[in-house]
Amino acid sequence: MSLERILEKLGNFEKFAEKNRESSNGFVLGNHQLVPIFDTIENGLKRFILVYGTGAGKTVIPMEIIRKLRERGENPKILIMAPKNTLLDENTRREIGGLERDGMNVHKIENRDDKAIPDNANVVIVNYEKLNPRLGYLMNLVNYARDVDLVIVDELQDVRNRKGVCSSGYQ
Repeated sequence: MSLERILEKLGNFEKFAEKNRESSNGFVLGNHQLVPIFDTIENGLKRFILVYGTGAGKTVIPMEIIRKLRERGENPKILIMAPKNTLLDENTRREIGGLERDGMNVHKIENRDDKAIPDNANVVIVNYEKLNPRLGYLMNLVNYARDVDLVIVDELQDVRNRKGVCSSGYQ
């Protein structure tokens, strides 16, 4: 990439940051949060992994990406997988509530009665600690996941394999 292109991208980021410094929930976003939002919205970044320390504001990043895509007229299809403690977290509940208020159809898979994913679901949220083939919703989830635009997995280091062993690295 040429120096001119790099400087152009930096200038674009500066304008983006000025315009989007405050999140839709009124939080001031840091550059570490704005960079992945900018790269997704402005540069078409499709895949990335967020690795920040506790309390660095990871949850707000995908939620802001979703909102920015919606502001552009896009209607992204999203799969959110997280452990129960994250799904019960006050910030996460507030962010998910914001998606619902923004008109997105959110479907939560919390027990075996939730296995039928509605056709109009924009967002499917599942507690990955309860992914159990006997509950009968795995194929519905797999079919939904084939067409998603964004997959968010929180606390990925805690995902366990079929034997119940916590991951010790990339598998």
